[in-house]
Amino acid sequence: MNKNYCLKALTVLIITLSATLSGWAQSIPASEKQALVDLYNSTKGTSWGGTVAPSKSWDLNADVSTWRGVTIKDGHVDQLKLDGFFLDGPIPASIGNLTELTWLDLSSNRITGPLPQEMFLMKKLQVLRLESQVLPQTASEGKRTLLTELPAKIDLPELTMFLLNNNGLQGALPSDVNMPKVQWVLLHDCRFTGSIPQAWFNLPKVQYLYLHNNQFDGKVSEVWGNMPELKDLFLNGNKQLEGSIPASIAQCKNLLQLNLQNTRMGGTLPEEIGELSALKALVLSNANFSGTLPKSLENLTNLTLLGLGNNHFSGKLPNLSKLTELATLELSVNDFEDTFPAWLGDLRKLRQVYMAKCGLSGQLLPELAPVSPDDGEDDGKGIKSLLELDLSLNNLSGEIPARWSGLRDLTVLILEGNQLTGEPFKVLLKLDKISNLLLSDNNFSGTITGTFDGRMPHIAQINLANNHFSGAILSTYQTIPFSGIFGVDEEDFGKRSNLNLSGNNFLFIDFENIGDNLSQPDIVQKGFLFYPQRPFGQESEHVLKEGQTLTLDATLAQPKNLSALEDGVIFKNTYNWYLNDKPIAGAVKPTLEISGAQATAGVYHCKVTNDIAPKLVLQSAPVTVKYEASVAQPAPQGFFYQDGSLLVCPSAQQLVVFDLNGVPVAAASASQVELSALPQGHYLAVAWVNGDKWVHKFNYNAR
Repeated sequence: MNKNYCLKALTVLIITLSATLSGWAQSIPASEKQALVDLYNSTKGTSWGGTVAPSKSWDLNADVSTWRGVTIKDGHVDQLKLDGFFLDGPIPASIGNLTELTWLDLSSNRITGPLPQEMFLMKKLQVLRLESQVLPQTASEGKRTLLTELPAKIDLPELTMFLLNNNGLQGALPSDVNMPKVQWVLLHDCRFTGSIPQAWFNLPKVQYLYLHNNQFDGKVSEVWGNMPELKDLFLNGNKQLEGSIPASIAQCKNLLQLNLQNTRMGGTLPEEIGELSALKALVLSNANFSGTLPKSLENLTNLTLLGLGNNHFSGKLPNLSKLTELATLELSVNDFEDTFPAWLGDLRKLRQVYMAKCGLSGQLLPELAPVSPDDGEDDGKGIKSLLELDLSLNNLSGEIPARWSGLRDLTVLILEGNQLTGEPFKVLLKLDKISNLLLSDNNFSGTITGTFDGRMPHIAQINLANNHFSGAILSTYQTIPFSGIFGVDEEDFGKRSNLNLSGNNFLFIDFENIGDNLSQPDIVQKGFLFYPQRPFGQESEHVLKEGQTLTLDATLAQPKNLSALEDGVIFKNTYNWYLNDKPIAGAVKPTLEISGAQATAGVYHCKVTNDIAPKLVLQSAPVTVKYEASVAQPAPQGFFYQDGSLLVCPSAQQLVVFDLNGVPVAAASASQVELSALPQGHYLAVAWVNGDKWVHKFNYNAR
């Protein structure tokens, strides 16, 4: 074959291929390519990907098909996925020229406003994702970049996903909305304000409507029935949002989650709520709901989360024993008037029960717990895997049932502020997974010995304040720092652990086995509060008459110093007596004798200190002493008689002789007084007999 002919043929082939390739490079309309270039230039395309992935930047001289994130189909841009590309700047209006675009994902960038109206009028767009426009490595409110409003009109007839959450979007939602196919509407965690237009409750295909954590106000629409396919409705976190749950909620048959917590929504719950048989989570906490709970709640048998705390619900609780899938029950801070519910023990899948300050009374029921493995086989009752139980600030009474030792998975038990009695650690020491134990402000008693001896190895926070616990805190002497008793490092004690034993009946000797831990200057800051304690002894009242005496005794046992260096040395008590809260000079012994007199009347107590616990001052119970002045009575015949120079009153504890001017001239703390030093004359004798005062006028003749 002719060589020149072959060269000419090859040249023609190369020219043909070049023309073909040139045609491929122009395979999308110029307007679409220009829209992409506009986006590239507007959002600092040369910096896309940052220093981590700079290859995300486009080569504008290369074919569009090589541009990362761009998908071309049938000669048009079909998908644009630039999530996490570090786009920085506004979206140009020419984005609307991508007329065949079905997928637009610009999430996780640094896009700024305004948002072009054209982007919200794209007829074939199915997915729009603009969520999380924030500066790198932070999602704080002050670092969000998309601080703008939505356009006045949204017309996206093919859209199924509308995701603009976690931005600084603000202003009111538009009311001109056409998204008949949208299933996902995520506008949560933005800054939207104003009322929510009815249009957003008229989306016939919507399944997930997330509007939570904005600043919406006004009343929520009462027409919810236009969303028959709704699965999740989240309006929570809009603190000024008002309104109620309408009866039309019954038409949302597919509803799985309803969250209205942290709003001002309120009113009574409609009976129709019980028709939502698929519902798994009903969360209405921290709102203004009131009235009695509808009986129809008993029908929500698929419910796993029921959160109704911090409202104004009242009356009796419905029987929720059929809610056997329930894992979390939150009814705290309401106005119920009911006894501890027996049906709790039927909800065997419960993990958290929060019923604090909700008007419960009566006694704790044994059937809340399963049978302990130590006590026999499971009888089909009781919550097998309960983790957290809060029944604080109610009016519960009685003891912790012995069967509660079967709550072997329990980590948090809060019973503060009730009227519970008995010795709880007889039961609780069997719960070896407990980490938080709050029993303060009850009438518990008994010992806590064993709590810190390895039988509750996970304990981190324990509050036993204001009860009647007593006895040794540790069963054996500990030389390790107190933090070691909790199983944490010294520097972590107080951050993750604390112990409050104040307001009980502990005495110095009860701290004997703690060693010198209480002498640490920052022991309280480190989380161990052991003072003050309740007054020791019995409060009493006494009436003393002249001549009577009373001995007060505040003697306390003195602890030993068990350290290796000073084994057996006694930590001595120091006593100081007070009258009407003022120290009595010289009264520093464990006992105090009081004589009946006007000056001795008042309230006595003794303060006792000991070096084993330098900051603890134990105080004896107050003793009230009243003085009753005796009225002198004429002595009967023979009550007094003279025996030589003695004046005798056989039953007297004290005798005083006065001259006729009222001046005492002789006295004795006995039944007789010597008169020999007195001149002859008339005198007045006063005798104190068992608190009574008798007077006798006589003539003394000196012999």
